[in-house]
Order: sequence, then C-alpha cells, then structure tokens
Amino acid sequence: MLDGAEQKMDNILAPEKFRYPAIWEPHEGTWLAWPHNKFVPGYQLKLEKLWLDMAGALMQCENVHIITYDEEHQNHVEQQIKFFFGASKNIHFHIIPTEDMWICDTGAVFVVDKNGNEAVVDWNFNGWGKRLDHALDKKVASTIAKEYSLPVFNPPLVQEGGHEVNGVGDMLVTKSSILNSNRNPNMTEKEATEILCKYLGLKNIIWLSGMDGLDKQLGEETDCHIDLLCRFVNEDTVLYGWPDVENEKDPLFQRLLKPSLNELREAVTASGKSLNLIPVPVPASDMFSTTNTGTVEIIKEKGRARLGTGPAAIGNCCGYLDWHVANNIVLVPIFGDENDERAVSIIKEHFSNREIITLDGRLLLEGGGGIHCVTKERYGLL
Repeated sequence: MLDGAEQKMDNILAPEKFRYPAIWEPHEGTWLAWPHNKFVPGYQLKLEKLWLDMAGALMQCENVHIITYDEEHQNHVEQQIKFFFGASKNIHFHIIPTEDMWICDTGAVFVVDKNGNEAVVDWNFNGWGKRLDHALDKKVASTIAKEYSLPVFNPPLVQEGGHEVNGVGDMLVTKSSILNSNRNPNMTEKEATEILCKYLGLKNIIWLSGMDGLDKQLGEETDCHIDLLCRFVNEDTVLYGWPDVENEKDPLFQRLLKPSLNELREAVTASGKSLNLIPVPVPASDMFSTTNTGTVEIIKEKGRARLGTGPAAIGNCCGYLDWHVANNIVLVPIFGDENDERAVSIIKEHFSNREIITLDGRLLLEGGGGIHCVTKERYGLL
C-alpha cells in the first residue's frame, strides 16, 4: 500500500498524465551500471570489454550515464574510456553502490508528460522474486531520482524492466514475472493491469503466460521477462524468437514458444489492431562459456551467473531480441552463430534509419540476459 506522503504526491502529480515512451523515441541518454568485483571475483575483468564497446558506441549519439561502485572504481573506468577512446565525450559518472549490472531491472524508469516534465517510477525491485541479494540494487532508482530532484512514484507492485511498450498505450508483459507469489502475492490480473496503466500512461496490457522460474526443465531466474520472447518495433509490429525447426518434443518450443505465439496472434492493441508478427531465428547452436571466471561452477552459491544455453534453455529464445535502441544506433547481440547474419538483417529492416552495431552477446547470455537487460534509457532533457 502507498503511505500518506506517496498518496499525496500521486494526487498532486497525477501519474496518469505521464507516459512511458517507446525505446525508439528520442533519448537524453542511456544508463549503464559498470560491472565490478565487489561480490564476484573476476566479474569486472570478464565483462568490461563489452561495457567499453557499448559506451564507445553510445557516446557518439547520446549521453552515457555510467554507474560505478565507488571513487576508485570510477577512476578506473574513466581511465579505461580515455585510453580506448581518447576522450570521455558525453560520459557522465554516478557513484551508486550496486550488487550487479542489470540496470534495466534495477534502474529508474523515466516517464514524461506532454510538457516534457519527468518523473521516476520505482517498481520496488526485490531481487527477481527474492532470489538474489538486493539491498543496494533496490535503492538505485530512487537514488537516481534524488540526484536529479525528480519526483518518484512507488506503485503498489513489484516488477523489473523486462517489459515492452509501443509508446502509444500498449504494453507486452508476462504473467509469470508479475503475477507471481514471489513478487505480488494474491494480486489479480485486473489489479496489476490497473496499476501498470496508471503509472505508465497505458491503455492496454497484452499478457502472455510466460513460464515460472521454478520450472525444473526450463526455469530461469527472471520468471521469463517478455524481452526473452518478443519486442515491439513500432505501434503494432512485434518481432518474436522462433526456431528454424519446430520440434514438438522440445519442451522450450512446446511449453513456451508455441503458446506465446498463439497468445500474440490473439492479441489486439488499444487501437483495435491485430499484431503484425515477424519471426526472428534463434541461435542454431548451443553456446558455452568462453571463460571460467564467474560461471555457474564458480559462483553457484551466489547464483549470479549460469550457463543456461543448452538446447532447452530459455536463453536461446532470447538470443537476438535483447537489443538496445539509441538515438542513431541499435546495439544487437550476436553469438558467432550461423543465424547471426539473418537475424541482424531482419532487425535492420525495422530500424532502417539507424546503424546496427553488433556486439558479442555470449557472456551476457551466459549470465541470463542480453544488451537490453544492462541498458536503461532516459527521455527527458537535462
């Protein structure tokens, strides 16, 4: 429940007047939480090259807000950026202690009104259903809002950033990641719909069933975020992951991909349109760790990475879909797979006015996510 102060603020600011823009709308910048070694030895060394690649690409077209753990960590990252890029154009540092780097789930959700005013929605992050430590990560959104003196909405609902909006009132989301006892016990679909619409300026929620993370065959620790399955690319076009071979005996296909596609086919937007559905291939081959640092064998007690990319793993259906759209570019993960080129060409068709920049997505997929999971966009102007 909202406390008295939050209720008063809600009444004054009227959250319904704000909306959550689509990711392809103009950005002020993108946020990155830089990996560090405070909890997992070797984490930073393993991942830092990818973060440098992302920062180097993003800084050419928008601001890049980099979260570091402390001053020592910031000095290191700043030196790395200057060494590799010669300057720190459009780079802004923010010291905010974190446990992990999944800023899409833990960071501020920036909403805007018709006059360009901003607010932050803080979705009460609880460590992906209380699976992982989150004492620091749960404070990230409110800390960012405080730094910019932005009002904060705290809806009576727990969720992460694995959702998709089209900017004109529709949202794609999975029931398993929200209507779950580990986040919102006893909450109904109707109640969740009302809350999401109120705080994100939405008119319509398209619910897919998803899959509970406790599933022994296919389970994963986000309880199936929607960006593992499908993404909006415009008002009514959705790209979805689909294997080249429809194997009815494959539990991933039978219990997740096929039911999700059937639900997408039945979905209708707020404007009354059926979705234009475009398949994107999933990686054809299994992927394996390229290093022993930070893999599930090393840190299974902490649960902060896992090699979940076998033939029946949910990570494989995510694959290429976990892109991030910036002002002039799209960062797309690839895997050295035979389907890389075909998948990238399909994505390019739908972002023809942007440069497609491909990045090695193997290490992120090993950790259970992708580029969308470690980036967060801000829309309003500084």
